Amino acid sequence: MYLCANDVQEHIKTQWRERFSNFVETRASKAIIERIKEEQCIIISGPFGCGKSSLAFHIALKLEETLEYDFMIISNPDDLLKYASEDKKQVFLMDDVFGKHSVSEYDSMWWNRQGESFQHLLTRNANLILLMTSRLHIYKYLSVNEIQLKINVCHINLISEDLVLTFEERKNIGKCYLPDDIIDNLGEKVVLLYSFFPLLCANFYEHRTENDIQYFSLPLEHIKTEIENIRKPQDLFYLALSVLIVCDNNVQKEFLNQNNHEYDEMLKFVSKELGFGKKPAKQLLILRLIALTGSYVTETESSFECLNVNLFNVLAFFIGPSIMHSILRYGTMSFIIERMQPEASNGHYPKLTIMIPNSLQDNYFERMLLDMKTALHNIFIGSQHLSAEFRKSFIAYMKKHLKKGDLRKDADGTTVLHFVSSEGQKIAKGLDYTGQTALHKTCIKGHTDVARLLLDNGTYIDQFDNNSETALDIACDFGLSEMVDFLLSRHANIFQKKTDLKSALHVACNNNNLMIAELLLKKNSKAVIQQDYDGYTPLHIACEKGFFEIAKMLITHKAIVDIDDKHGMTPLYIACKNGNIKEAELLLRNKANPNKCDEFQKTPIFIACEKKHLYIIRLLLKYKADVNCKNITLLTPLHDACRNNNIDIILLLIKHDASVNEPDIHFQTPLFIACSKGYRIVKGEIVKNSDSVTKADQNGETSLHVDDKEENEEIVKVLLNAGANVNKGETNGITPIHMACKAGKEKIVKLLINAGVDVSKGDKNGITPLGISHEDERNEIISLLSNVKVGVSTGDTDWVPALNNACNEGNEETVKVLLNAGANVNEGDKDGMTPLHVACKGGREQFVTLLINAGANVNEIDNDGMTPLHVACKGGQEEIVILLINAGVNVNKGDKNGITPLQMACKEGSEGIVKVLLNSVANVNVGDNEGTTPLHVACKSGYKDIVTLLLDADANVNKCDKNGIKPLHIAYKGGSEETLYEDEDGFTLLKETIVTMLLNAGANTNNDEKDGMTFIQRAYTEGKKTMREILSTNS
Repeated sequence: MYLCANDVQEHIKTQWRERFSNFVETRASKAIIERIKEEQCIIISGPFGCGKSSLAFHIALKLEETLEYDFMIISNPDDLLKYASEDKKQVFLMDDVFGKHSVSEYDSMWWNRQGESFQHLLTRNANLILLMTSRLHIYKYLSVNEIQLKINVCHINLISEDLVLTFEERKNIGKCYLPDDIIDNLGEKVVLLYSFFPLLCANFYEHRTENDIQYFSLPLEHIKTEIENIRKPQDLFYLALSVLIVCDNNVQKEFLNQNNHEYDEMLKFVSKELGFGKKPAKQLLILRLIALTGSYVTETESSFECLNVNLFNVLAFFIGPSIMHSILRYGTMSFIIERMQPEASNGHYPKLTIMIPNSLQDNYFERMLLDMKTALHNIFIGSQHLSAEFRKSFIAYMKKHLKKGDLRKDADGTTVLHFVSSEGQKIAKGLDYTGQTALHKTCIKGHTDVARLLLDNGTYIDQFDNNSETALDIACDFGLSEMVDFLLSRHANIFQKKTDLKSALHVACNNNNLMIAELLLKKNSKAVIQQDYDGYTPLHIACEKGFFEIAKMLITHKAIVDIDDKHGMTPLYIACKNGNIKEAELLLRNKANPNKCDEFQKTPIFIACEKKHLYIIRLLLKYKADVNCKNITLLTPLHDACRNNNIDIILLLIKHDASVNEPDIHFQTPLFIACSKGYRIVKGEIVKNSDSVTKADQNGETSLHVDDKEENEEIVKVLLNAGANVNKGETNGITPIHMACKAGKEKIVKLLINAGVDVSKGDKNGITPLGISHEDERNEIISLLSNVKVGVSTGDTDWVPALNNACNEGNEETVKVLLNAGANVNEGDKDGMTPLHVACKGGREQFVTLLINAGANVNEIDNDGMTPLHVACKGGQEEIVILLINAGVNVNKGDKNGITPLQMACKEGSEGIVKVLLNSVANVNVGDNEGTTPLHVACKSGYKDIVTLLLDADANVNKCDKNGIKPLHIAYKGGSEETLYEDEDGFTLLKETIVTMLLNAGANTNNDEKDGMTFIQRAYTEGKKTMREILSTNS
């Protein structure tokens, strides 16, 4: 029925559940739920990352959980016709139904060929639902190309005005993934900037930058990945976006719709540069641009443009390098000047600057010369002219290629000389597209004389660029102390940037520039306590980086040594975390608190233990750090040292009175952790660690940061010598020896046994160390535990002794070990079943022999009064029956209902066992508590051969049960009217055969049941002619 095995389909759903674990109800989800009441086939479209797949999955899941639909995720449309039912409630989900990044010709044409067939299925089965998703540009392309799907489909556009995610919906989605304060600090403009905001939230921690706002404003990695995926199949979508870049975000419709030589040449050139065999028809390009509307492009009456400037900037940055020749030849000079820089110019440029490789420098100069020839003089206002190297190369090129007649006047009669001369004041005050003034550019190279000239001509010294950086910030970033000194002398202010709240002092400290840091503090001493977006002060940075002189200078200028960042971490905490001992000692000498906690209640000594910084720990202990401090989960430094398997740190902590018996939130002691290497606890069960060391389990515990192959008995010895409690268990009752047994640590098990551990102590499920060892077939450990002479016969709360388990699972070696250790061979489980019962039930002859030889009581009964012989007879184990009889079992002992082994064998139709029992003098006429004899049972079951055996053994054919029923009554009624028996006379109904046998053996036909009718009278009354003849003949 299913596309793949159920477990594979469940695995796929599990992967989807993990991928889309966070779900927020939105206007769109409500709308789709309503549409499903009327529509069977729905396609959900939208740009990448807007939540299409998550929405479709959770709606399908809701149908499965609330309306009992069979839910299947498929990827091949052929599977629809293969697995869709005409009468069952089914919901299919197909993600990216027409292709993921580009149009799949097979998938799109499948609907044209097979759509009608699937529509017939939809018509026949009103409970058949298909949910599909598609990127919006792919769905739109199919629509504008009028490709027929041939099914009745309801289209849901997730960015339509009535369904697009609102500001509040986006915030709620964000808060499923991120702390509330991060989302609240973003602001409405940033939250609404991109349709793929849900994807940004889901991937936040994977691609997070230093600045949260910048991550959401310029999601470079996400757009880069999407653009690369679009480009791979050489689809015209990528060409359409490339043309948008070359046209500087303005593709005029009239030039695409008409014959325009310049546009045609440009399109041909771009196509060739991208590797297309020939120039595509302009109509195809228009269709791609229309399809991209809503995802990347917006359409006006006269042109196509990018959705927003931020998106265009990122698209230009990633697509630009692949069409560099095209941009230099056909792009606007404003695009080239504002967004591109030659590699040779070596400047401090904004993040999204496109670098022109040296190999294309002559192409760049050629374009500049071309613009000069057409009197376009703005080529001289680009910031690249600030580079001496660039100017040298440019002049050299012009000397070689510039001719006298090339320097033209523009329409106003302005020459190049006029233009450059008139730029004085404009250059001083003007801003480029990055928001930078000429002063910003000058500070990159440290030209103090130029900076003085600019300031004298009206440049605003504290002008912020688009990254909230002033000229002073840039000078600090480049380590230009002379420029910094000059700017401060001209009263430059020390600001905190709006984006990340970092000041120039943060930058200087981060660059370890002591001279600049001192200059800044002389200007503004309060800068020493300024905190950035993460709460970091300059002192935090110095302690993190290990810049001792910077840290000392900051403290001299009255930096607060115990100030904490937004996560509660002090400079001392940071120094200890990074192992910077000189900085840590400096802070402690200046009265830093060694016991101040972060947001998780971790102190410096805790983080030092976590990072294995032994010398830092010694230093902290010298300054009275609390060795028994506890974090939010009540872990102590000693817990963490045991996790890290660091014997030196453990010894040091114990020497300073670390408590070895302190439990954490799950009651796990350091000894417990030392014994649990490579294993953890999930829902009360001990499981092996996965490769991940960060994902928390059900208890909130993370996997141990150690290799489970490490031998750590030395740590256990240290803890035991310090008085560790060997019997202290955690919340699930699991003790250190449970963990040691699970990990197969034989040496540690020996240490714990020698320390007096209770090996019979069970966890909350009653599982003992022996039970764990048996489960994992740890025979050496089983032998160790068994020699303690305790706990061998103690099972779990379901009363399953270890010997029972071994017999049940067929582990002969474990059975022998347990028997040799003196396990109680007759101990029963909660149902009273002994190991011999279990071995008989499983048909394990060799175990039966072992147990009998070990003194097993063959007549022991379980809670139902059954002996091992009953069990063997019920299971048809003839060889085991013989073993038990030879061992002296009572063949006539009844269970609590009086049922004998012979009755049980008759019921199961075990003819061989019946023979064995009869030969062993089993009482053929003993009845159970209801008076039912073996002959009654055999007649009822229709076992003719067993009836013969019983009659030959002198079974009483006229013995009645407590209700006056004789075997003949039962045979007359018969088990089945259709059961035939073949003899020499042909086929006869089996019940008639057995009736004949009973009559021949002397069965009395004179009276029937309570109504007093004889058998013959009843046969006449019921019209049973054959039975009447049999009774008449044999009576």
